[in-house]
Amino acid sequence: MALFANVDNLIDEAKNFGKQFADSGLKAHQLRRIYDRVQNIKEKAESKGIAAEIIGELKLLKPQLAYAASRKENLKPLQEKLSELIDKIKSPKDVREFFDFLQSILAYHKYFAE
Repeated sequence: MALFANVDNLIDEAKNFGKQFADSGLKAHQLRRIYDRVQNIKEKAESKGIAAEIIGELKLLKPQLAYAASRKENLKPLQEKLSELIDKIKSPKDVREFFDFLQSILAYHKYFAE
C-alpha cells in the first residue's frame, strides 16, 4: 500500500503545506533540517533495503518532529502529517515516497515564499 493514493495526491498535499508554511513565515532552514535527516535515511534504505534499523530511524524522527513543533508552532501540521506517514512506511518505495513528499513541500515553500 502506498502512502498516497497517487502522485497527484502527493503533489496537491505538498503544495498546500508549502503554501501554508510560506504564508506563515516559516524559514526554509527549519524544513531543511528535517529534509536532510530524511534524505540520509532514504539513502540507507536504498542501499540496505528496508530493515528494522531503517524503520527504527524513521520512528525516531517522530520525537524530533514533536520537539521542532513545540519550538515552532507552525510546524505542528507537518509534524502530525509526517508522523502519520511514518507509521505507514513498510517498504523502500514508501521511504522514497515519503522523501518525495518532503522534497515537494520544500520546492513549493520556495516557490510561494518568493
